[in-house]
Amino acid sequence: MKRLMFLLFVIFCKCCNNVQAQGYVWETGPWGKCQSTRCGHGGLQNRAVWCIDFEGWTVLNENCNIDDKPPIRRDCFKVCEQHSYLFDWEIGEWNECSKKKDSLSENQHAYCGPESVGEQERPVKCQEKVTNYVDTDSDGIVQDYICELFSVKPLTLKSCLLPCKQDCIVSSFSDWSECSNPCGNGTQTRIREVIIPAQLTGKSCPSLSELQPCDNTKECPPSHSPSYYLKIGEWSACSVQAIDKDETPGLPVGQQLREFACVNSNGNLVSLQTCLDQEGMNVPTRYRPCVPPTNCKATQDFSEWRVCPAKSFQEFLQSSTLTRTRAVLKIPMGGGDRCPALQETKTCGGGIQKLETRFIWHVSAWSQCSVTQLLTADELKYLTVSGNLCGGGVRYRDTFCVKQNDTTYAPVENSLCSGSPSPNIVEECNVPCTMNCEVSPWSVWSKCIPTTCPVGTNATSNGIRERKRVILVEPSSDGAKCPDLTEAMDCDNGRCFQWDVGKTDCIPSNTTKLCGVGNKTRTVLCIDNDGNTVSDSACGSYKPQTSLGCWLPCPGDCVLGEWSNWSECSKTCIGKNNRTGSMFRNRSIVAAPSENGSQCPNRRELQQSKPCGLEPCLFFQWVTYSWGSCKAADAASRPVELAEGVCQVGIQRRKVECSRLERNKTASEDRCGDFKKPDTTQQCTIPCTQDCHVSAYSEFNACPDTCHDSPTRHRRRYILQESKNNGKTCPNNLYDRRLCEVPEHCNEYKWTYGVWDGDCKLPSRKTCGPGLQTRDVVCLKGQEATDINFCLKYSSEMPVQSKPCDEMCDNECLLTNWAEWGDCTNDCKGIQTRSRKLKGNKKVNVRCKDRSLFPTRDMRPCECDTFSSVSFGNWSQCLLGLQSTIQGSCKVDGMIIGLKYRARVCQNQQGQMSPIGRCDLEEDFETMNCSLPCPVNCELSQWTPWSSCSKTVGAGIKTRTRHVVKPDKNGGRPCPPHNENQIIEEVSCYTSPDQFFWKAGPWADCSLQTFEGNGNCGSGTQYRNVRCYSKATPIADTIPTYDNLCSGVPPSSYRQCRIACSDELIVGEWSEWTECPMECKPGNLRTRERAVLRYPSTGRTPSDSMETAACECERYNWIQSDFGACELHPKSICGQGKQSRSLDCISNLGVSVPWSVCQKYNLQQPTDLVKNCTVTCPVDCILSEWSEWTSCSQTCGLQGIMSRSRQKLQEPNEIGQACPTQRFQQKPCPVKPCYKLVVDEWGYCQAENGYCGQGSRKRQVRCTQEHNGAVVKDNKCVTERYFKNNINITAIGFETFQREQACTVPCPGECQLTEWSKWSPCFIMCINGKPSGSAGIQSRSRASISVMKNCQADEVDARPCQGDTCYTFTWQTGTWYEGDRQVWCQRSDGVNVTGGCLENKKPEEMRQCGPPCTVQNSYCAQNGKCQCKTGLKPSYSTTSGDILRCASPDELITEKPGSGKVAENVKNQTEPDDQKGIFDSIPVWMYPTAGGALLIIIIMLILIYCTCCGKQKKNKQPTLQQKHLELDHSIYWDDTAKRKYMDGVHV
Repeated sequence: MKRLMFLLFVIFCKCCNNVQAQGYVWETGPWGKCQSTRCGHGGLQNRAVWCIDFEGWTVLNENCNIDDKPPIRRDCFKVCEQHSYLFDWEIGEWNECSKKKDSLSENQHAYCGPESVGEQERPVKCQEKVTNYVDTDSDGIVQDYICELFSVKPLTLKSCLLPCKQDCIVSSFSDWSECSNPCGNGTQTRIREVIIPAQLTGKSCPSLSELQPCDNTKECPPSHSPSYYLKIGEWSACSVQAIDKDETPGLPVGQQLREFACVNSNGNLVSLQTCLDQEGMNVPTRYRPCVPPTNCKATQDFSEWRVCPAKSFQEFLQSSTLTRTRAVLKIPMGGGDRCPALQETKTCGGGIQKLETRFIWHVSAWSQCSVTQLLTADELKYLTVSGNLCGGGVRYRDTFCVKQNDTTYAPVENSLCSGSPSPNIVEECNVPCTMNCEVSPWSVWSKCIPTTCPVGTNATSNGIRERKRVILVEPSSDGAKCPDLTEAMDCDNGRCFQWDVGKTDCIPSNTTKLCGVGNKTRTVLCIDNDGNTVSDSACGSYKPQTSLGCWLPCPGDCVLGEWSNWSECSKTCIGKNNRTGSMFRNRSIVAAPSENGSQCPNRRELQQSKPCGLEPCLFFQWVTYSWGSCKAADAASRPVELAEGVCQVGIQRRKVECSRLERNKTASEDRCGDFKKPDTTQQCTIPCTQDCHVSAYSEFNACPDTCHDSPTRHRRRYILQESKNNGKTCPNNLYDRRLCEVPEHCNEYKWTYGVWDGDCKLPSRKTCGPGLQTRDVVCLKGQEATDINFCLKYSSEMPVQSKPCDEMCDNECLLTNWAEWGDCTNDCKGIQTRSRKLKGNKKVNVRCKDRSLFPTRDMRPCECDTFSSVSFGNWSQCLLGLQSTIQGSCKVDGMIIGLKYRARVCQNQQGQMSPIGRCDLEEDFETMNCSLPCPVNCELSQWTPWSSCSKTVGAGIKTRTRHVVKPDKNGGRPCPPHNENQIIEEVSCYTSPDQFFWKAGPWADCSLQTFEGNGNCGSGTQYRNVRCYSKATPIADTIPTYDNLCSGVPPSSYRQCRIACSDELIVGEWSEWTECPMECKPGNLRTRERAVLRYPSTGRTPSDSMETAACECERYNWIQSDFGACELHPKSICGQGKQSRSLDCISNLGVSVPWSVCQKYNLQQPTDLVKNCTVTCPVDCILSEWSEWTSCSQTCGLQGIMSRSRQKLQEPNEIGQACPTQRFQQKPCPVKPCYKLVVDEWGYCQAENGYCGQGSRKRQVRCTQEHNGAVVKDNKCVTERYFKNNINITAIGFETFQREQACTVPCPGECQLTEWSKWSPCFIMCINGKPSGSAGIQSRSRASISVMKNCQADEVDARPCQGDTCYTFTWQTGTWYEGDRQVWCQRSDGVNVTGGCLENKKPEEMRQCGPPCTVQNSYCAQNGKCQCKTGLKPSYSTTSGDILRCASPDELITEKPGSGKVAENVKNQTEPDDQKGIFDSIPVWMYPTAGGALLIIIIMLILIYCTCCGKQKKNKQPTLQQKHLELDHSIYWDDTAKRKYMDGVHV
C-alpha cells in the first residue's frame, strides 16, 4: 500500500511539473543600439531576455525551457554620419480626428464643437531606402533611433477638432409653378434645394418637392386629332474615322449624331413619319462637326505648402491664406472632362495647434559708449569742447527673437515674441575721462637730516635733504601717472641735536644808576630735530653759557633798537659760479648819544649778513617716459590665483633718462647720481582674450511677390560678444543679401497661334456642309516656347484652336466670316464698316445676290473710349517719413512739410476702370502738401565763466549762468528748470584765513620832523613795506600776491617815531601776547611785556612794561555749507561728477578762522565734503523703423486703407525728447473695385423648334463693378489667384460662367428631374464665429417632380471645397395674428432654411391659454384669455365667465327682460378683441331658441363642407418667399398623381 501511494505521489508531481512548465514563456526586449568601434559591419546588438508566467510576472529563468531561449546577442551594422543617405523618415497621412485615448468619461470632453479637442495620428517610421545592412521588416522599416541620428522624428500626434454630426439643411420652398396645363387636369409644383448634406449619421434630407392640383382649371375643348411630338435625342459622342486621324493634319474633326422619335400625347411611340408629316415641321440637323473630346489631365499632387509661421493657440484663428497649385498635363477639348480644381487654399495655422516651440527675446552686444549720441544737431554745431567728449553717454543694442534653447541664437520673426516685453535697447553708460596727474611745485629743501646721530656731539655729519610735492589732480586709469612726490639729496651738514638758546633782558649791576655793566641769564636746552628737549649730553660737552655779561646804555649813550628778522635769501642754491646767497637784518638808532655819551656805531655795524642757499642747484634730474605694453612674464612669477578677467601676469617697462634741466638734453646717468633712479619695470596684469561671437543667420525673408526691379532677399545675424584683447575679430558683414529669383508671373508669357487652315475640315464621308477650321496654339516665354501651364496661369485667355466653317453644297448660299471693323472715317465721329463675300458660284442661285437676305456690308457709328481721372474718398492724414523730395527738416516756424494722399482712378466713359496711364497719370493717388508741428529742442547758451568767490575769507559760493536761447516745443527736449529764461548754478568755495595774510617788513630809520635838544633827537615818522602774501601750495613757501586778496585791516606801513634825547626813558617793542589756556574761562588773562633799553638819569621805570588783558574766550565750530551743483569733467556733458561743500571754522563771533584753530581744540572735523553725483543724461524716445505698409483693409472697394506703425523701443526720460505722436499712419489704398458676378436664373428648357427631348437653357452671366454697375470682363470676378483668364478649363470655373446648358424637355408620360441646382456656399466648421480651417463641403441637388411610378428619387451631390465664411442659423418669428404666427429658420446671410435651427429652441407658433380655447372661431389672445376672431362677438358663461360661442351680432339671441333667469350674458363688443367687455343679461327663454338656431347652423355648415370637400383651399396666411426656380412641367393630373397627392407623400 505504501509503495502504491508513493508511486501515485510521484506521478502527481510529474504532472504538476509539466503543467507548470507549460505556463512559462520567454519574453524579449527590443534590440539595443549597435555597439562598435567603427562604422559599418562588425557591430554587436544586445537585448534582454527573461522568463514570465501566464499572468505576466517575471520569474526565475529555470522555470522556462532553456532550449527555447531566444538569442540575446547578434551581429549588426553600425550606422554613422556617412550613412545618412541610406535612411529617411516615411511619413503617412493623418487619420481622422478622434476622441483622445486618455478620456476618462463621456462627460470629460464635449463630443464635438468648440471644446471638442481630439487627436490625429499618423505613422512615422524609419525606412532603409536601398540596402539591407540593418535588420528591417518586410517593408524596409528599421528602428527609429537610426533616423534620429540624422534628424528629429516628425510629430506622430497632434490636436484637432472632433467633427459634429450634421443634419441635412434645405432651403425653403420656391413659389408654386404655373399650372402644367392651361385646361383640364394640371398640377403645380414647388421645390427646394439642399444647402448642407447630412454627415456623420445626421438626419437625411426631406423631400425636395411638393405637388398639388391646379385650382379652377377649365375643361379642355374636344380634339379631333391627337397631338404628336418630335422627340429630339442627345448628341452622340464625337467619333472620328481612323483614316481621318492618320491623314488629316492638325486637330482631327469628327462628327456627332442624334436620333429623332415621335410620341403622342399619351407618351406612346408612333411612327417618326407621323411627326415629319405635320404641317410646319422643321426638322433639325442630324449631325454636326466636332473635335474629339480630350479629358483634362492634371498632376495628382499639388505643389508644397509654404510653411506656416508658429502661432500660439490664441492666435490660430487670426490666420492667413496659403495657396498651392498643380499643373495641367493635357487641356480639355471637344467637350471632354474639365480639370479638377487646379489650386487649393488653406488657412495658415488653421485648426488647433499645439505650439511645440517657445520663443524668447535675446540681445546683441552693447555698442561702444558714445557721448555725441546725446547731443542734438545744434549742440554739435556749437560745441566748444576740443578733443573727444567723455563722461555720461549712451550705448545701444539690438533685440531679436530666437527659439528657446537654440544655442545658435538664429533670429526668427520678432512677432513670435510679441507676447512678452522686449528688453531695453539703450542704457546710460560712462566714457572714462582722461585725467592726467597734476602735482604742486616742489617745496623748499628741508634742512640736512643726518643719516646717523652720534650722541654727545653737535658736529655736522652726512645726511639727506628732502623736498616734496602733493597731488593736485588724481590721474585716471588711462591718464598720465603721477611722478615721484618726494626727492632726496645727500648733504654733509646734518645735525641730530642742537642747543636751543633763549632770550632775556639785561639787568644792570649798578641798581642805582641802572646802566652800565650788567648781567643777563638765558635758558639753554638741548633739542632734537623734532624740537623735543633731550639730555644735555646729547649735544656734547660744549654748552652755551646760561649767564652772560651785558651793557645797558646810560643816559646820553646811543641806544640801538632790536635786530629785525632775517630777510629772504638772495639765492636758493649755489649756481655754476659757486656763489652762495645772503640774508640780511638791521637795527636802527632809537636814541642819539650826547656829547659825553657813548657814541653810536657806524652804519655798517647796524647791518648784519650771513650766507644762505648753501645747497647746490640742480642741473640734472631723472625723466620718466610712459609705461610700455604688458608682456607676459615667466610662469614662476604668476600668483596662485588670478583676478576675474585676468589670464596672465606680466612686466611693463619704461624708459628713464638723466636730463639736463636748462637745455632738456639727455646726460649720462652719473650726473643724476645724487638722486635715486626711478624704477624701469613694474608688474602688470594681462587680461584674457575674448573672441567675437555672432549668432547664426536668420532664415532668408520671403522674396516679394511683386515684379520690382532686381528684388533681393536678405538674412542677418547679430554680434553677441565683441572681441577684446586681440581676440578673434567680428565679421564685417552682418547682412547677407541675394538676388531673388524672378517670380513666375513676372515673366512675359503670351500665347502665339498659327494661321487658320485654308480648307474647311469636314467629317468623314462629308463633301459639304458644316465643318471646322483649326490652328496651332503655343505658349511663349519671351521668344521661346515653354510649358503651357505658365500661359494658363499668367497670360490671357487661351485662343480657340477651332472655329466653325461651311463648305457650300449645291445651290446653297454661304458667306465668308465678317472681316474686322475698319477705321473710323472721321475720328470718333464717323462710321466703321466691315464686309464679307459670297462663297461658291454666285451665278447659279440668283437668291444669293439678294442683299436683304445675304448682306455683305455692315456699318456702325464709331465709339472711341474717353478717359478721365476721378478722385475717391477723403484726404488722408498728414504723413511724414515717406522719403519724398519735398519733405525736409523742421523749419524756422516750427513746422515740417508732409503729404496728404487721396486715391484716384482712371475710367472710361462706361465707368470701367482703366490703367492709370490712359489718363496720362503716373500714380494712382494724388498728393497735397501739408504741415505738422515738429519737435523743437531746447537751445541754451554757453555757460559764463565762474564768478569769484563771494567771500574772500571763509566759505562762499561761486556762480555761473546760462540762458534759454530757444524754448522747447512740440515734444522736443525740454529745457531744465529756469527762472525767467535764466539758469544759475552755484558751487561752494573756500578761502582759508591763513591762505592770504599781511606781511610787514622791518621798519626803516626814524625820519625826524621836529628836532629837540641839540638837534639829534625829536619826533618823526617811520615806514615799512606791507604786502599780502599767499601760501602757494600746502608745502611750498609763501609768495606775494594781490593786496585785495587779504582780508582785514592791513598792518600800518608808517608810524610816528621818536629818537630819544639823551636823558629819556627808552623801552623796546611789545612782545607777543601770551596764549590763553585751551579751556578758556571767564577771568583768564593774557600778558605781554617790553624791555627797558635805557633808564633816565632820574631812574624812573616805565609804568607799563607789562600789560594784562582778559582772554577773549571764543567758541569755535565747524560749519558746513550746502552741496553745490554737480561739477563734471570739462569734457563731459552729463554722467558722473562731484559735488562739494565748504568747511569753515567759525568763532562764536561769526569770524572765519583757520582750520588749525578748530583742530587745535580737537573738534570733530566732518569728512563728507565731497560726494559723487550724477547729471542725468538725456535719453530720447527711440522708435522702430516704420513697418511695411499693411495689405489693404479691404480686398476691394473704394474706401480701403493701408496702415503702418512703428513701435516704441525706448521710453524717454524726463529730460529726453518725447515720442512723436504720429506712430500710426494710414493712407488710402490704390482703388481696386469690387466686382460682383451677376448670374440670372436659368431660363426655360427649350428643345429645337419647341419639341420635347434634348434641348438647352440659357442665362445671363455678367461681371460688374459694384460701385457703379459697369460691366467688365469675366476674369475680374475670378477670385482665384492663378488661371484667372483660363478658369473655364476647370469644372467649377466652367460651371460658374456657363451661359448655356443642355437640358431635357420631358415628353408626355416621362419621369422628370429638375436640373441641378447651383452649388451651395462652402460650409466649414467654425468656432466662436471664426473658421477652424478652410476645408469644407458644398452640395447641389435636383428634385424629382414626376408622378409616375418607379421614377428615381431626389438626387444630392457633394464635393469638398475651400472657404472662410462662417454661417449661423437662428429662429425668426412673424407677428401674431389671431393667436398664430409664422416661425422659420434663417441663415445669417438671410436665406430661409429648414433643419438648421435647434428644435428645442423653436419659439411657439400658436399661443396657448388655460383652459384651452376649444370654442369654434376663438383663439388665445396676448392677455392669455380666449377671444373671438375678427368680426365675431362672444357670448360668455354667467357662472365661469368662459366664452360659450363666437358668432356674428345678428346670430346672438338674448332672453326677454324680466324673466328672472339669466342664461347668458352676451357682450356686444366694440373694443379691441384683447379687452374684456361687460356681460349683458340673457333671458331664460332664449336657451331653446338658441339651441334650435345652433342646430340649423350646424346642418348648414355640414352641407357647405360636403359641397367643397373636393377642393383644397389656398393658405390664407402670409408665406415665406424665395427666388422662384422656374420649371417646365408637361404632365397631366392623372390617377397616379391623384393617388400620390392623396396619400400625403409630398405633404
